[in-house]
Amino acid sequence: MLDLAFNARKPPAELVIRTIGYAIGAAFGDLAIVLSRSRAERKAMAELRWLERCASCGYSLRGLPKEADGCVVCPERRATWNLDNPGH
Repeated sequence: MLDLAFNARKPPAELVIRTIGYAIGAAFGDLAIVLSRSRAERKAMAELRWLERCASCGYSLRGLPKEADGCVVCPERRATWNLDNPGH
């Protein structure tokens, strides 16, 4: 049974441990969500570049001229994409 009468200067150890556990769980849970989301976004962007489409808007980049750095500029969004290396 949990003793609710505790010293006001020092919280019970169970409360401290539980609070730390929740904080750690929340931090790593959010990190896992962010990492998995960014991995999925990177995969989707690589697939769009492989299909020669702008990863910002989906506009077809086929047949458009390459800039001096090898990138193609999307005429819709002005985003630049390196289609020579779609996996990166």
